[in-house]
Amino acid sequence: MVHGFLSIHIIFFSLLFLWMGYKLLVLSNGPIRSFTIPNFFMLKYLIFAYLGSVLYNVVFIELEVNYGMYRNLDYVFNVWLYSSLGIVLIPLGMLIANLFFKFDNNNLNNKFFSKPLKSFEVNLGVLFSIIIVLLVSVLSLYIYRSMIGELPIIHVFSGANKAVLALMRSDAGNNFSGKLHWFKFLIGASSKFMLIILFFNKKRNFIWKFIYSICFFYVLFISVMNLNKAPIIDLILLLFVSGIIQKKKINLKLIFWLSITVFFLLIMMYVFFMGQADKSIFTIFKIIFHRVFVSQIVPFYWYQDMQSSVGFLMGSSFPNPGGFLPFENIQISTKVFNHAYPEKVATGVVGSLPTVFFADWWINFGPFGAVFSMLIVGFMLQFMDVIFKSYVLIKKSIIPIAYYIYVMFFMSKYVGTSIVGIFFDFDFVLTSTLALILYFVSIFKFNSIK
Repeated sequence: MVHGFLSIHIIFFSLLFLWMGYKLLVLSNGPIRSFTIPNFFMLKYLIFAYLGSVLYNVVFIELEVNYGMYRNLDYVFNVWLYSSLGIVLIPLGMLIANLFFKFDNNNLNNKFFSKPLKSFEVNLGVLFSIIIVLLVSVLSLYIYRSMIGELPIIHVFSGANKAVLALMRSDAGNNFSGKLHWFKFLIGASSKFMLIILFFNKKRNFIWKFIYSICFFYVLFISVMNLNKAPIIDLILLLFVSGIIQKKKINLKLIFWLSITVFFLLIMMYVFFMGQADKSIFTIFKIIFHRVFVSQIVPFYWYQDMQSSVGFLMGSSFPNPGGFLPFENIQISTKVFNHAYPEKVATGVVGSLPTVFFADWWINFGPFGAVFSMLIVGFMLQFMDVIFKSYVLIKKSIIPIAYYIYVMFFMSKYVGTSIVGIFFDFDFVLTSTLALILYFVSIFKFNSIK
């Protein structure tokens, strides 16, 4: 394992793996013409995992050098090796799903993307339900704020340094003493789902446009209130993908300007919210580049390092609802954070170190577990994509379309975190329940709003 010019073989084989993965993706789904659950997942995997694994092996990255993350070059190489397997095996899992269920996703995509979505009729019950959900979200935000004292964003304007802001983010997230999962759903997930529905109806009349505007600025606020960078980027991507799905085609010019906008917003957040105002724009750009392309995949190094000390976990980091199974569940991302950064833990920061989905399977069951998880993820992505697209084509209602987009984003988050708890994911269960309720409301014979 070498770096610099001599590691050109890493680039060569990376391009080969990318070509193989692309061919398998097209074979299982047809030509890429818009965003779907499988290809959106693969796009995020490419950006947030694979490119970083290549860079990690081709050049010495300063931050990782400072944290000693090149001490074991076998671990560094494995980050690239398993990421490369994923770029091929995930689409292979999609192809297996096609063969197993006799899916023809290419033909389904031709029907689904044949013409732009029309505006569907929506009854008064859906509009009233959206307003109620947003009011509950605002009330939940008020309760959440009263429990943590002040929102972290308030401390930005009081001149707090970045160490204090880090503690405030920790107290508002990992170190929150209440039932955080409820607040994440009531404040964040439910309002974002309402935003998708409103997006497709905002041009219907003034009422819809007005409620959409209120919902947008509300979601924008909750996306920045805890000074986390990911929510604001997710919001931009959510609206962008909704527009692409509505028009049924990818606009490359729009993607370019979206990328510029995202980087500009990230620079602003680092300058004003992350205590980096004293740094040059070039330095901030390097930090952002690292955060986007590298930081999501390199924690796999620490998973390997921890495994060398404690051995394979044999499933003990998997969910154990109600303590039914004969083991005590380990919060693996927190354990790995404590293993990697004991000096941060000593300052009182409660953190976690999530990484690409196959890392959890690897630390439990080794290489076989990692490979199995890649195939399973591809299989699940394809199954969910075909089922939900088929339902949208049959039930031409705005609720199934909004839910399809929600599932697309929900699944894509597992690029950078463990997938073992997917069937116990609180947000997914509750948002799915909410979508089902709204769908039944939408088919009742209320007076419609056109």
